[in-house]
Amino acid sequence: MTEIEIVQAVTDNRAVFSSLSIGYGMLSLNLILAAYLFRNLPIIFRIALTIIFLWFLLNSVMRVLVTEADYLSLIAYASEIANQQVSPLLESLLSTRGMVPGQPAIAPNWNYFGAIAALLHAGITIYLFLFAKWRGKKLEN
Repeated sequence: MTEIEIVQAVTDNRAVFSSLSIGYGMLSLNLILAAYLFRNLPIIFRIALTIIFLWFLLNSVMRVLVTEADYLSLIAYASEIANQQVSPLLESLLSTRGMVPGQPAIAPNWNYFGAIAALLHAGITIYLFLFAKWRGKKLEN
């Protein structure tokens, strides 16, 4: 890979990461709306909807994690090249991210809170679809 291809890949990766983050937020809002709208359906349908939403949730989290891992591997590769002092462009890219050329790219410790947040989100999904007591009059058939 040339240095410009590495910079382009890092830029594309961050754009994908941003899109996934926005999509994950929209999924959360849709989950609340769906749980409210489908609150009066029979339990079997709500279980099916819970499974579908959990799949979307966990799939989204996995895509974010893979995108982040790709980013870290690209930055680690850029760091190796920049350490050879052959690419001022990659040295600049790393310095804007607060890294020293040759330094390994590792995820910050606070990234582990994402896993905790995903588990909480899964628990909230199950609660909203299956156990939440919504206010209002229940529709009678």
